[in-house]
Amino acid sequence: MGKPQIPAGELGKIDVRRLPSGRYRARASTRDDSGALHRLGATAETEERACTEVRRQAMALSTGGFGGLAPSNTVADAVELWLPQILTRAKTGSLT
Repeated sequence: MGKPQIPAGELGKIDVRRLPSGRYRARASTRDDSGALHRLGATAETEERACTEVRRQAMALSTGGFGGLAPSNTVADAVELWLPQILTRAKTGSLT
């Protein structure tokens, strides 16, 4: 049996190793909001800074969440959440 898949929008376990140079390398996998897998990595002087950079990279891939939708929601539910955002963007001129 394989490892469970990381859910979309979530960061997997961060693996940290100390390099021969004394620096720390942190690596992790994440899935963006569309479900595409990304491998992240960072090297820093401390373990904490390396982990923080990996978390920052993961946040940069996220669009900010799923708007409260669950697998049981319908397309109509998604449109109810999406349409006000689009109308606001159109009114402010950031969407044509």
